Amino acid sequence: MQDKILYAFFSENYAQTLELCNSHSDSLFAQEFGALSAIKLGDWTKALGFLEKVYQHKQNAFWKLYLAKAYVYGTKDFAKAFAMFNELLENQEFFDEVALEAGFSYKCAGRTQEAGDLFRQLVERHPENLEFWANYAEVYFDNYPKESLEIHQKLCEVAKGIMKDLKDNPKSQREALSHSLELRLQRANENPQIDSINNYLNTKIYPQIAYLYLKLFRLDESSKLFHSLQEFNQNNAPFWQNFAKTLELTSDYQGAYEAYQKAIGIHPHATYYFDLAFLLMRIGEFDEGVKHYEARLYYANDASFSSRHYTQSLDAFNKHGVDAFKGKKVVVFCEQGFGDTIMYARCLQKLCGIAKEVLFAPQTALYSLFDYSLKKFETTDFGNMRIQKDIPVKFDYAMPVCSLPVFCGITKDEIPLLKTPILVPTKKTKKDSLKAKKPKVGLFWFTPKGDDSNLKRNFDLGFLIEAFEESGYELISFQVEGEEVKNLPSFIINKGKDFGTWFDTYKVLAEIDCMVSIDTAIAHLALAMEIPTILLLSRRFDWRWGKFENPSSLFWPNANIIVHKDREQALDELKTKTKEILQAKV
Repeated sequence: MQDKILYAFFSENYAQTLELCNSHSDSLFAQEFGALSAIKLGDWTKALGFLEKVYQHKQNAFWKLYLAKAYVYGTKDFAKAFAMFNELLENQEFFDEVALEAGFSYKCAGRTQEAGDLFRQLVERHPENLEFWANYAEVYFDNYPKESLEIHQKLCEVAKGIMKDLKDNPKSQREALSHSLELRLQRANENPQIDSINNYLNTKIYPQIAYLYLKLFRLDESSKLFHSLQEFNQNNAPFWQNFAKTLELTSDYQGAYEAYQKAIGIHPHATYYFDLAFLLMRIGEFDEGVKHYEARLYYANDASFSSRHYTQSLDAFNKHGVDAFKGKKVVVFCEQGFGDTIMYARCLQKLCGIAKEVLFAPQTALYSLFDYSLKKFETTDFGNMRIQKDIPVKFDYAMPVCSLPVFCGITKDEIPLLKTPILVPTKKTKKDSLKAKKPKVGLFWFTPKGDDSNLKRNFDLGFLIEAFEESGYELISFQVEGEEVKNLPSFIINKGKDFGTWFDTYKVLAEIDCMVSIDTAIAHLALAMEIPTILLLSRRFDWRWGKFENPSSLFWPNANIIVHKDREQALDELKTKTKEILQAKV
């Protein structure tokens, strides 16, 4: 048994090794190699089971380190993992290895400060180790681009110092890079280490710096650096993806299209098709864009109702087109966010004209809103649609709501003409408006994931207070989350605290004269209800709102869009636009 396990493991057949070890799980030998094989396969849940057994017999630093990692990546039991890491860090002989793994684990847990402290200690102990510097910079990359840029620049200074020393002292040897980086050399050089470091900078570090410039909106510097690195990154797909994002943001849409195509040509991964779809839909190439947008299902397999049913619908559509769904019972499920469901729900009208019966299953929080609207509708546009609390058992086809433009053959010109299955509340008359003591203005400024990506959505409450504190309007907060909502100024009414479902939100929105919102589901709902809506966008905004230099919405052409270029400009536009909207209602 041991020979078979050893042979399978050292033949790098880790799946077979794991299978053999599972069959002899009472053996300590099998437990050890079962743990190692599961780690090689990235299956930390299975690794944890073996590691806990091994650690009962071998409580040395190696097994303790990997047990701690298994608690991080297998069960996210961070408390147990970090207690073990802290004990291990007392072992100075093993400090570097533990600090490296603990740093990655702290980053995984979102504890940036602790991760940064560990990598800072590593670069202090090994100031010429470029990989440690890169790991240190990476900790801050997602959420602290300024700090990450500073560390990247320090890395470059260290690298240039090493290369200068190597040039001045050709016989000196440095261990600046790992062996894997040495293997990147493509040609002989008088000093291969200099070539290796240059290659490392041009293919990894400088592209990261260029992308950080993009995140910091230093677009000229980002574009210039990306352009200078093309020669070194001809076969680097992520480079072309990030270069494309910079070109897109600078409104070089043709250049961005070509860069995305370059990335796809190198590696036809769903990520690149996904981003290409965003670009195409942003610039109005909707028909081509929605086809590439289907790549999102690559990420949604775990969240989707059924990838198998989606594939069946796709196969039927590829064979018969829209006719595949004529006279059929079709389930429509929702695999993305609330805003996408509200936005794409208008496509259900087209499906209702094709299918015999449409069974629409929105997210639980949206169910009562759609159910109420459908019961109140006097139109026959959705006469064969039923709202479902759960996915029904009997049906012919099932498809995601965001795939309806593809499966129903909906064109760009049709989108704004389709009706949404959300009941538009009775509009206030001028008499009603005159009776009201104050115009009611709704506010929404923060969502927890609003700053997680390169598309910054959130605004600070202080901006809205400055705009409206002296306005005389009745200000109503629709905010559900965020620290600021716990201590709102007395002149802002907190309605968001009472929201349980989207139907609760709908009922309060129906009383609003003007909604001021960031790009979130609240804005989509207000626009669907035909409430005058001012949309606040940062300079980097989502594809749904069109081109950066001339924003507009295919789905919501009546949206009043304000792009925050600088504070005074945005404040002036917000005050002016709100006043115009409210005066028009009187």
